[in-house]
Order: sequence, then structure tokens, then C-alpha cells
Amino acid sequence: MSFPKGHYKHSDATRKKMGDKLRGKKKSKIFKEKLSLRMQGNKNMVGKKQSKKWHEMMKGNKFRLGIPNTKEMKLKISKALRGENNPMWRGGRKLLSDIIRRCFLYRQWVSDIFIRDNFTCVLCGQRGGNLEADHFPETFADILDVNNIKTIEEAENCSELWNINKGRTLCEKCHRETPTYGKRKVK
Repeated sequence: MSFPKGHYKHSDATRKKMGDKLRGKKKSKIFKEKLSLRMQGNKNMVGKKQSKKWHEMMKGNKFRLGIPNTKEMKLKISKALRGENNPMWRGGRKLLSDIIRRCFLYRQWVSDIFIRDNFTCVLCGQRGGNLEADHFPETFADILDVNNIKTIEEAENCSELWNINKGRTLCEKCHRETPTYGKRKVK
């Protein structure tokens, strides 16, 4: 049975025994290797290098010394990590597919697909709920590749991309089970 955090407290004698048992133990080579393998898939800040400006800014932060954050300090931090100073910066590029999916024509295409299919999943028959429009039988990425679309203007002029006969309505669950959902690709 699990208890909420802070619900169960160990006695002082038990805490001393646990501390004595763990104190002085060195981590084995196997443990270190397992930890290393576990951290390889971590997409957080592991392996990211911070800029010199970021390091200078962090040295001067008073919140590191236990002094409470002020609004000015939070503003200074947020400004320092914007744009090129952010370690996740990709040169100001947005993926073309993301830009296309946010344009009016795409939203209109999705709306037309839903209306045609009467807001019903074509696979399981669920009406309403979390519905998604799926390019089918050709995937969205394949249409972009075949028609060699590199700009939003080319996408807007591509009639194949906006053809409602190349789309279907799926519920979220059925869409996740398709072989082309997200980054998966049929080979």
C-alpha cells in the first residue's frame, strides 16, 4: 500500500539504521552503466551546452543563494533565455508542416472532412468527441514530398493537398492506431 507524501514517518532509530546502511556504499560499475543507459534517452538538458552569457547570468542570480525571487529577477532570467540564448533554439526555423497546419486552408479542409463524414469516426463509428482529420490513403508528408512543396505558397496552390477525397475523420484512439500516426512511417 502506498501512502501520500509525508504520511508515514520513520522513527529516528529506523532512519539511523537506513543511513548507516547506505553511508559509505560505492555505486557499482553495473549500476553506473544502467544509469548511463537510462539517461541516454532523456531529452531534457542532458548534453546541452549553455552559452557564456547564460553562465554569467546564472552566476549573478540571487535566487541561487536562497534569496527569494523578485519580479525583476524573473524578468531578467526570461529575457536572457529567449531566442538565440535558449539552448533549444533552432535558428528561427519552423517546420513547413507546422506552418501549413496552422493556415486557413488546412482548417477549412479539416472542417470539410468532418462535415462530409458527419462528425463520425469512419473506423469505429464514434460520433463526436475528439475527432481528427487524417490524410488517407496518401499521408500528409508523402503529398508534400511527391509535389516537392517547399513553401507555404506552393502548398496553397497544391490541389492534391486540399482534396477532401484524400482525407477521413478518425477519433483520437483510432488515429493513434494507424501505422502513419505522428512520426511513424509505413515501409
